[in-house]
Amino acid sequence: MRRLMLLFALPSTMLITSAPLFADPDWSVVASPSSNDCALRAVAPVSADDVWAVGSHQSESYENQTLILHWTGGTWSIVPGPNPNPSCPNGNVQFGGNALNALAVVSSTDIWAVGEGCYPPPPQTGPAITQLVEHWDGTSWSVVTVPDPIPGGESVLSDVAAVSASDVWAVGYTSEAIGAGTLIEHWDGTHWSVVPSPHPGTGGVLSAVAANSATNAWAIGAFYDDGPDVWKTLILHWNGEGWSQVESPSVIGGFGDIAIVSSNDVWAVGVQSNGGTKTLIEHWNGTTWSVVPSPNPGPSQGSTSLGSISAVTANNIWAAGSYHNQDTDLDQHRTLIMHWDGASWSIEPTPTPGKSADLADIAVLPTGEGWAVGIFSDYPINTYDGTYTLPQTLVLNGANYVAGVAAPQVSATPTLGPATPNPMIDQVSFTIRLPRRAQIELGIYDVSGRAVCSLLSGTTEAGERAATWNGRGSSGRPGVYFARLTVDGQVVGTRPVALLGSSGTRDR
Repeated sequence: MRRLMLLFALPSTMLITSAPLFADPDWSVVASPSSNDCALRAVAPVSADDVWAVGSHQSESYENQTLILHWTGGTWSIVPGPNPNPSCPNGNVQFGGNALNALAVVSSTDIWAVGEGCYPPPPQTGPAITQLVEHWDGTSWSVVTVPDPIPGGESVLSDVAAVSASDVWAVGYTSEAIGAGTLIEHWDGTHWSVVPSPHPGTGGVLSAVAANSATNAWAIGAFYDDGPDVWKTLILHWNGEGWSQVESPSVIGGFGDIAIVSSNDVWAVGVQSNGGTKTLIEHWNGTTWSVVPSPNPGPSQGSTSLGSISAVTANNIWAAGSYHNQDTDLDQHRTLIMHWDGASWSIEPTPTPGKSADLADIAVLPTGEGWAVGIFSDYPINTYDGTYTLPQTLVLNGANYVAGVAAPQVSATPTLGPATPNPMIDQVSFTIRLPRRAQIELGIYDVSGRAVCSLLSGTTEAGERAATWNGRGSSGRPGVYFARLTVDGQVVGTRPVALLGSSGTRDR
C-alpha cells in the first residue's frame, strides 16, 4: 500500500517490480501502459496473477485524472475508473488533481482505493482538494461517499488498510487555520466515519496506516514542532477504543509507510534530516520504538528516502524508495530496494530506466511474488521543484524469492512460477506447485493464442515439480510466448517468456 510522503517530492511516472523464489532477487522492468504524464503510487496483489496498481495520468486535454492498472498474469492493462470531476487542469500529475494514492485488498471482489479529487469547477463552490474513495466490487470501480471532516476545507487520503470487509481504515490530512491536521476515517461495512485523532504540534499529516486486528492498528506520518521550527516523526496507535500518540525517537523527518508482522514486530520507514536527507527505519518490539541502522547508497550530502515497506515474515521484509545518483549530479533519482533478512538491511540491485526514477510502493506475497511501482523519465528532474518532465510508467518484475524461510513443499493453491531465465536463449524453466492430485496441462502458446507445444499433460500428484522448454515448436523465431497452466480444466496461471533467438534447432 502506498503512502503519500509529504516531506519529499513524489516522482511522476509509474513503476512496478516483482521479487525471485529460490534464487537471488532479480528485479527487471516489465512493460506497462504509459502516456506523456503519469504516475503510479500504489500496488496491491490479490494473488500472483491478480495485481492492481493505481495513480494518476494527464489526459490529452491536460486534465489530471485517476489511473487504474490490472495485471492478470500476462500483461498490465488500464481499467476504467471514475473521476468525480474529470476537468482538473493542475499542470503536473505529481501535485494536485484527481489521483489515487493507496490500495487495500479484502478479496478479489472487495478492494479499496483512496486519494484526492479536484475541486468543482465554477460556478460551483467547494474545497480546492477533496478526499476521494473508490471501491472495486469484482465488476467495476465506483466512488463511495465519505464525510467532510472540515466543511469547506481541504482534505486528502494518503493510505488505506483493511482488516476485514467491515473493518477498513483510511488516513491522511486536512487543512486547518493553523496548518495541516491529522485525518483518520473508518469503514464499518456500511458507511465511512471520521474518528478522532491526536493533533500534536501546530500541524500534522498521516501518510500510512496498517492494521492486523480490530484492536491493533498503527498510523504514521509527521508533525510540525514550531519550537525548533522542524517537522518530526509521528506514530499513533489504535487499541480498539481510541487513537493515541506513541512515544518514539525524536527524529527530524517523517515516515512514509508502516508494516505489521505481529503485535510485537512492527516496522516504519521514511526519511530523516541528517547531513542531507537519509533513510529512516524504526522498529517496534512490543514495548518501544527504536531506530534500526539502514544503508544509504547516495553521496553523503545527497537525498535518500524510503516511502514503502512490505513484510512477509519476521526475516523477510522489503522497503522501497529512491536515492540521488552519486555518478551524476545530485538531482537525479535512482530506484532503491532494501531487504531485511532478520539480522540487517541490505540494498538489492534494481534497474533504473531513463534519467530519473523512483519507487513509490512495494508489495511481496507469501509465495514470493513481489511488485514495486513508481515513475521514471527520459529527462532530468526539475531542480527547482523536483518534478519530472514527461514521466512514463515503469514496471519492475522479478522471480519469486523467499528469504530466511524454507521453501514450501506444497502450495496452498495451484501455482505456476515465473519463467527462469527470462529472456531465454536455449532453455527456460518453470516450477509447478499443486496442493492436491490433479489433472494438469502445461503448454506454450504464441501471442495469437496458437499452441506451440505441450510440456506436461496428465494426472500429477500433489507437490512441486519442474518443467523446461527448449524452444521446441518455435522454429527458432524470436518473440514473446506464454506458458499456460490448466488444473482440472481451469486456467490457474500464465507466464510470459521472451525468446531472444536460437543457438540450434527449435523444432525437435
